[in-house]
Amino acid sequence: MHLETKDRRAFEYLRAAQLSLSNFQQFKKRDQLENADRKLGAAITIDPNYLRAFYYRGLVNDMLGRPRLAADDFKLVLNQQPPFVTEVKYNLGVATFHQYGHPNLKRAIEYFEDVIKNTNDKALQLRARAGIAHAYAVMMIPKPPDEALPDCEKVEEFLRSEGAQEHVSQYHDLSTAASELLKKQLDKEKDLPPAVRQEINWRWRNTCAVQRMFYTDFFADDRIKRLHEAETKLKEADEFSPDNWSINCNIASTCMRLGYWLKVSNLAESNQVKEYFEKALQRLDHVIGTLYPRYGFALYEKGRVYRLNGDFEKASVFLREASEIPEADRAVSDATLSCEQKRVATAKSDYPYIAKP
Repeated sequence: MHLETKDRRAFEYLRAAQLSLSNFQQFKKRDQLENADRKLGAAITIDPNYLRAFYYRGLVNDMLGRPRLAADDFKLVLNQQPPFVTEVKYNLGVATFHQYGHPNLKRAIEYFEDVIKNTNDKALQLRARAGIAHAYAVMMIPKPPDEALPDCEKVEEFLRSEGAQEHVSQYHDLSTAASELLKKQLDKEKDLPPAVRQEINWRWRNTCAVQRMFYTDFFADDRIKRLHEAETKLKEADEFSPDNWSINCNIASTCMRLGYWLKVSNLAESNQVKEYFEKALQRLDHVIGTLYPRYGFALYEKGRVYRLNGDFEKASVFLREASEIPEADRAVSDATLSCEQKRVATAKSDYPYIAKP
């Protein structure tokens, strides 16, 4: 394979794809990603050995919500040992992260750690550190033992256990330490390009919010305070990176939790509770309708919002839609989805296993 192409048509298709990708990064219009995808496909059809086209296709595949295909593209490029190998490895780490599940998250962390060791590019190091901090935050969600997975009661029994709480605490501390190091390094670097500083700022805030949000699922201490802190961090992240599907999903998840816990704790008026549930649905609708159509997690989370608010009919609709997406592309396991559907079927409107106030 060759990094560049001698075919003028393939080169022009790549240039057109780069322009579409640049427009997407500026305006967040998904049709620009789809246009870039078509142009890259045309470039590869003309020159099947055009390595740079495969690299850009990997970037676009991941942004379109196809991380498995993106990882395949990055591995192909990586095997050719291009001059920008650490950049490829970083993006392979991102695509691996987006496949979720503890094994993939651990592999993503390994890729990010390798990047930090093998580059002097400060921006790339910061991006890799941000990836590590966020991966640890997502790993706070404990994985039930395989033998418990077919039985939702056994799953919930495990998630109420001391072992599950120890797991949450461990990865919370790892993520917190990694995010503190990230912020320290960010503050130390005075000559970063403004776009890089802005990116790391939203990613740091997004991770800090996820740490707090997941912690409240297993520990009752300062629950409402932590959720309000997460809400504040996400508002700031949203200002740094508007129309970001990850931030929008996390805002929705935080609002869902605030609506639920304020309601059951009798700490807010009914209209405030209603506003939080409505805000969660609005953010998820924006993701599903515009930013990341048919994103499995957003459909699942919308089902959860309706269930926690007692609307089991609508909850069932969105959980069924989520189930139609293959597990590997959904960002929610079959076992997790199945247990949520069973809660809907039995008209349960509470958190299933979480420490109570």
